[in-house]
Amino acid sequence: MKRPLILLTGLVISFLVVWSAYRIERGRARGVSAQSGSNSGNVARPIAGGLVGDPLNSTIPTQLFLEGFDAPTGIDTANKWLTPVAAGGGVVAVAEQTDTRLATGTTANGYSYIESRSPFPLPIPGWLQVGFGNNLPSPPLVNQYLFWGLGTTPATPTASTPLTDAVGFELYTDGGLYAVVYAAGARTVVRNLTAPTDGGLHYYYIMFGGNMDQVYFAIDSVQNIVANTANGATGPANNILPLKVEAIAGTVGPASSGQITVNMVYVGSTAPNVTVDPCQSATVAKQSAQVNITTATTTSLVPVSGTKAVYSCGLKIDSLATIAANTIKLVYGTQTTNPCDTGQVALTPVYNLGLQAAGALPADLTIGNGGVSFVKPTPAGQGVCLVTTVGTGPSINALYTYVQK
Repeated sequence: MKRPLILLTGLVISFLVVWSAYRIERGRARGVSAQSGSNSGNVARPIAGGLVGDPLNSTIPTQLFLEGFDAPTGIDTANKWLTPVAAGGGVVAVAEQTDTRLATGTTANGYSYIESRSPFPLPIPGWLQVGFGNNLPSPPLVNQYLFWGLGTTPATPTASTPLTDAVGFELYTDGGLYAVVYAAGARTVVRNLTAPTDGGLHYYYIMFGGNMDQVYFAIDSVQNIVANTANGATGPANNILPLKVEAIAGTVGPASSGQITVNMVYVGSTAPNVTVDPCQSATVAKQSAQVNITTATTTSLVPVSGTKAVYSCGLKIDSLATIAANTIKLVYGTQTTNPCDTGQVALTPVYNLGLQAAGALPADLTIGNGGVSFVKPTPAGQGVCLVTTVGTGPSINALYTYVQK
């Protein structure tokens, strides 16, 4: 579904205009109804516990991320998004200009999702503001699950266990629209809302942070807060979350494929000088690990350090082997006996480093330039390792640049 550029401009301008108006009349926001249309049932609610830190009376947010799908290929997997994922009959996110569409498919448990390359740390005591311009199925059907917001997913998401840690909106398998929080897989419904039935474009806003890790939800106007958490007690277990859009078929295949169309999405922060990716920061010191490997093994590059995550800024490999090729793969995990032997998860695919004739120069593999994360960061409390297989006369020299924080 093509959408003109005016949607992108309109959403951003609407956000800023309403933001300014709210700074003047924020007290009235608690009684304002949603804009006319199918979301008229989502009446603004009184804020439980008051506006702690007041997300709508803070500094106008600084842009951290903006995606209007303006590139000819639509989804920018080089800089903004990881490669879209789909399995089991889920319809992979369409790469097209002006929007992206992903869908549940009609096969039970099929799924599809997209995730931003970088997660977004909370700028406490400031706020993250996240805005989506979406079209949802009309009318919403049962046995379909859609989510948009900030979040992480299990290895194989299902409609009953779609997310690990998350804050956002979901169109649940009962056809209802909900403001939700997920903490270590446990779902908390913040409020049951009214799902749109017109198939048209609607705006969804999430404000996350403050001095109590609160979450506020608004629809069609930032001023129209429709749900909020009173404090951080019901928040995610992990607050450093990427953008996530997800479509999953229920345990019974839906009658038709449930499609979500994302026309644009942005992330802003009310805290000044926020750097989302520490690899990009001129003020964050980078570290490096150098190893020489001659056997098939798993070698630690970054040991676990408390609850810190690891951001991969660059990896350079020189490799020599004859007859059979060396291979490498970057992984994360924790150590029980050997490096990364517990909960090991791949950060990269397996790279075949090729064969070299006797006396030839080594093969060279460079991933990332040191100035931006080339894969998503590890979860908190994980180490990073290099898994190798080797050929004949092997030698693998690796230089890994990273930030651990």
